[in-house]
Amino acid sequence: MVLSDNKSFEQKWGDIIRKKGGDEFSIFVPKGKKPETQRQFNLYHYYRLIDRLISANGYTSSVEFGCGRGTISLYLNLYNRMAVSLFDVSNDAVNLARANFDLHDGQGTFFVADSSRVPLGDGSFDLAVSIGLLEHLPNYVESLKEMHRVLKPGGMLITMNIPKKKSIQMLNDIYRKILRIFNKKIEMRKDYFRVADQPEDFLRNAQNVGFKNCRIIHANPFPIFVPIPQWLEKLLALKYRAIMAIRGLYRKEVMETGPRLAQCHFLIGFKPRLG
Repeated sequence: MVLSDNKSFEQKWGDIIRKKGGDEFSIFVPKGKKPETQRQFNLYHYYRLIDRLISANGYTSSVEFGCGRGTISLYLNLYNRMAVSLFDVSNDAVNLARANFDLHDGQGTFFVADSSRVPLGDGSFDLAVSIGLLEHLPNYVESLKEMHRVLKPGGMLITMNIPKKKSIQMLNDIYRKILRIFNKKIEMRKDYFRVADQPEDFLRNAQNVGFKNCRIIHANPFPIFVPIPQWLEKLLALKYRAIMAIRGLYRKEVMETGPRLAQCHFLIGFKPRLG
């Protein structure tokens, strides 16, 4: 098992598939549309950050480790016209990703696998990406080794990680405690397992497995509030979009923020070229 709390993830993806719709089923934003929910906002801007990182490299192929819904791969396929492969240890997650690609007319290769033992050849892809995977793996270094192995020389690693830390997301805990005063049915759910490693630990481990020119980008100062009514969901997404437009006037990377507020960090590295 690559996830110490894999049953919780299996239940999450399975529940979404059984509902066959709703805000949780697909959080992809088609071209010409704007994010209308908090999760759409986050994933859309995570993609925009990734797009800016890879824009000058001419990459044509990508593999996503721990794909979940497959949203980032769907962006890379439909927005960047990349050939994408994506996998997860969860059958339900892969089925959900495939359903998302079918819904939006995307093209991808799907399979079930453990991220520490990937059935792919050496040097197969230009880009290895993961969104919210490594922090759930007690020994994520093995997955970093696999990412390095399947990349072509000159290929790029981009992982978004949410390790165990204080961040702006603490506002949601306060919000839920207030809600619980008025509604005892509101659960204070325990978080999934997350490693205690900090960004510098992820960076050092990436370098140790062979990645070069590694760096960290602290990102996302926008908390996700749950549960909230749909009208408030849309209002928050609209507010966040307005804030991003203002940030874009004075920041090169609009999703970047300080480490204290950041919900997550992006780990970037390159597999050295031969010779």
